[in-house]
Amino acid sequence: MSSPPWTPAEASAILDEQRRSGLTPAQFCRQRGWSPDRLRYWLSRSTIEPDGFVEVRPAAPVAVMEVAVGPIARIRVQPGFDAGLLRSVVGALS
Repeated sequence: MSSPPWTPAEASAILDEQRRSGLTPAQFCRQRGWSPDRLRYWLSRSTIEPDGFVEVRPAAPVAVMEVAVGPIARIRVQPGFDAGLLRSVVGALS
């Protein structure tokens, strides 16, 4: 018997819990008796990438964007920045 569908709010809380658990999505689902496809569906609808990186699109063009990494570090980027390099820097500072 399958469990009832998740609401978007429930799915968001479950995705957060899975990320904090340190388990892979498959391990997390196996512990709870869920199909991994269920979690994959909600992960595919999420704007948060598997590594926790969130895509941000400003409403209007900006000359400079500032990214806060924790309570201390701030990174300023300009249009055309290398997203891969930013991801590496943020990962190193996290």
